[in-house]
Amino acid sequence: MAQLETAPPPAAKFEIIWAYLRSAVEYIMASEGPLSIKAQLFTQLYTSAAHRTLERDTVPDRTDGPKLYIELVLFFTSQVEDIRHKTLAQKEDSELIRCYAREWAQYTRGALSLRSLFVPLARAYLKRAREFEEDKKHILHEVHTLALVLWRTNFFTLAQNSGPRITSALMRMIARERNGEDVDQDVIRSVVDSFSHLSQLE
Repeated sequence: MAQLETAPPPAAKFEIIWAYLRSAVEYIMASEGPLSIKAQLFTQLYTSAAHRTLERDTVPDRTDGPKLYIELVLFFTSQVEDIRHKTLAQKEDSELIRCYAREWAQYTRGALSLRSLFVPLARAYLKRAREFEEDKKHILHEVHTLALVLWRTNFFTLAQNSGPRITSALMRMIARERNGEDVDQDVIRSVVDSFSHLSQLE
């Protein structure tokens, strides 16, 4: 947290700004409870993000918006892959489902917190990029949705394609519950809700 106290100047090179923003993103995504970021610090983070994406021209690639978007894609992809490996390493059904539910809760909480930080990216770069976009099949998402889409692509879909361990484990736990065994209903509900949420994404 200490390294976030002093933001680089707005005119700093993109690599320096991203290193600062990445530290903030890592901190937010790793937080296991409600975040309490000082107003001054949040303002610094927001300003750094805004300076890289606010409109300088009518052409979307004239700002650092594309670079920032790509860095976020790479960050979320790497994080989700790590989470997938960690989760699928669990041997028992109950541990697998608990791990999935825990990681999903933390990841989505962090992604939701990032929405406010990257409002400038949504308002400036993404809005203009969509207007200029010729390939309508390539969909640009706001940060929160982007994080969820990358979870679906790099965790859920890959995990299911390699053998539906999570779905199978979930069904077995539901069957155990129906047979009168004591199982964690909150965990089951969390996983079912995540499946439903992911299925509704674009």
